[in-house]
Amino acid sequence: MSHELIQNLLQAERYPHPCHHMELIETHISWIILTGDYAYKIKKPVNLGFLDFTSLAKRKQYCEAELSLNARSAPDIYIGLVAIRGAASSPEICDDSAGPTLEYAIKMHQFQQTDLFSERCQRGTLTAEHINQLATKVADFHQQVAVAPPNATYGLPEQIILPMRQNFTQIRALLSSELASLPAAWRMQLEQVEAWTETSFQRLQPLLVERHEQGYVRECHGDLHLGNITLFHDQVTLFDCIEFNHEFRWIDVISDLAFLMMDLSDHAQHSFAHRLLNNYLEITGDYAGLRLLGFYTAYRAVVRAKIALFTLQGMTHQAPQREHLFQQYQRYMELAESCSALPNRLVLTMHGLSGTGKSTVAMRLVDRLGMVRIRSDVERKRLMHVDAHSHPEGALADQLYSDDLTFQTYEKLAELTGYVLDAGLSVIVDATNLKHWQRAHLQQVADHRGVPLCIAYCQASMSVIKEWIQKRRREEEDVSDAHLGIVDSQIAHRDPLTRDERKQCFIIHSNILEETNELVSEIRKRFFINLDGD
Repeated sequence: MSHELIQNLLQAERYPHPCHHMELIETHISWIILTGDYAYKIKKPVNLGFLDFTSLAKRKQYCEAELSLNARSAPDIYIGLVAIRGAASSPEICDDSAGPTLEYAIKMHQFQQTDLFSERCQRGTLTAEHINQLATKVADFHQQVAVAPPNATYGLPEQIILPMRQNFTQIRALLSSELASLPAAWRMQLEQVEAWTETSFQRLQPLLVERHEQGYVRECHGDLHLGNITLFHDQVTLFDCIEFNHEFRWIDVISDLAFLMMDLSDHAQHSFAHRLLNNYLEITGDYAGLRLLGFYTAYRAVVRAKIALFTLQGMTHQAPQREHLFQQYQRYMELAESCSALPNRLVLTMHGLSGTGKSTVAMRLVDRLGMVRIRSDVERKRLMHVDAHSHPEGALADQLYSDDLTFQTYEKLAELTGYVLDAGLSVIVDATNLKHWQRAHLQQVADHRGVPLCIAYCQASMSVIKEWIQKRRREEEDVSDAHLGIVDSQIAHRDPLTRDERKQCFIIHSNILEETNELVSEIRKRFFINLDGD
């Protein structure tokens, strides 16, 4: 395809609608022409091994695939396939594809580039509410997309490790001409990340097979980073998924999530990464997949490091750009290496009556310390296949809060605590934990893994408890079913903390913000060395 065609498509008279501002965005595989109200994406006639756009028929095929696949998550952005007719010197955009065609393009509604999440990160306008919505979007997307059939090879260990090994081979080749001028530590770092990847793969193979059998390999997005997420009509929208390579798209849902987690961390948005993970897990319940998170996060970071080196090729006389790309490479490799660090793990159990601020404190600790929160209110309802945000009454409510289901709930909390700890992460158990047997159950999980446990005891006056409970009942999104009658029952039947429990207890009164900050400092001092929450 000629440079002439693209330049002439930047002329407003080529389009069947008014064009307010013409602009060209170029990537390594596409041209995107912005016209004001609409954008047109044209695939480059390239063959990069993992994709082949060299014929017009293939470009049309992949344009159609892109439209179909992105209709899953961004139906309001993508409009349809259009034909480019005429000659390169005088092309014409046509809404139908009948007749001789020079090229094909995907027509989309244009959105503000400033609404991309990558841009919002740069400007500091990405908010916690955006992340909450994003977690819901990704979780819902993963739960709705197609599941790989049992006989499919996508997502099996032998397919997963091949591109990982290829990354290290390609990085070595790309660095070969630069090794003499690069720090020796870079070579050692590459070897260490590669060795950790291989040992992790050997350890995780049974889980990878199990995940495939359990249906967690699905037709995902495949390119889920901040530059492919935008606010469109004030709705968080995922767009531009992988259409050109089945193996990049048919992956474990945790691999898809890991890309986004990695990108948030690379943008120094650690608290947002923790919030995204917690909200995603709360919706999906996929805590067992956490053991794969570091493995896939490192893989995604190494891919980005490799791309930085690919971009370096041919920039022999562009010193500032070369320096920037080398810094990118180093940053991504350091991120990958951080996944192999030995974890400092902790179990923190919330404790206290309903309405004393336990969930608020727990979420602040998630943001600040990078812990994974498990909520009894959510898991109790999940056991009964009840929507977490519903508030059952009558017989269903009686069943939900029966002694039998309470026991099952704490069994589930203990099981999930083990999943989180085995993934090398720390866990917050957000529950009342008012009975000694409930606390002892979680203590056993911590003791079995040689992990310390501490208790955050939230206290408040009855007037404050009444105010908070009434406020929560007015909020439709709150998952708690607590009311003042439940609080009275809790007071009557709770077991006081034992002497040993009081030794590992932090008291938080109703001044949540100040006292949570003090708790963060104390936890850091007593239990942690390498936290990235702030």
